[in-house]
Amino acid sequence: MDWEERQRERAQSAVPFLLTRRGDKEGVTLAGLHRVAVAASGGAEGGLDGVVRDGEMGEEVVLVVREGEGEVVRTLSGRALSVNGDVADELIDDVLAGTVRLPGGPASSAAAVLGPLPGWVGHPRLRYARALVVDGLGWGELGEHRVHYDDVLGLTVELARRWPVR
Repeated sequence: MDWEERQRERAQSAVPFLLTRRGDKEGVTLAGLHRVAVAASGGAEGGLDGVVRDGEMGEEVVLVVREGEGEVVRTLSGRALSVNGDVADELIDDVLAGTVRLPGGPASSAAAVLGPLPGWVGHPRLRYARALVVDGLGWGELGEHRVHYDDVLGLTVELARRWPVR
């Protein structure tokens, strides 16, 4: 079974857990369904009543696009920032819409080398964000791993292969 087939199978198994507003069976986003996280077990520390994740929790990164060296940085929707990633106030939500969570494990550990873009360092909402830069085709590097962003599949990570030393 190839990767895409496994992803389709995972998506199909999630259908019974689809989140929609009452009476809104055609909703395509989770807009308006956000809730403040509530501690599990009647207020006990350390857990959440519900988490929409099916794997190990990973680090969050903000995806941005740079076509080539010295080119302007763009949001995933294509809106231009600057070469350094400076963000006008009206674009902050568009930049943050590129936030994705890396899968746990090696890819998430590799995110430790990422930091904010130079134009984000003084920004109150972006100064601690980790920017993951992909090219115009959606390809980028995360340490020794390769990543690819696609509008349909989202972010995929190709882990570097490590061969045993003999």
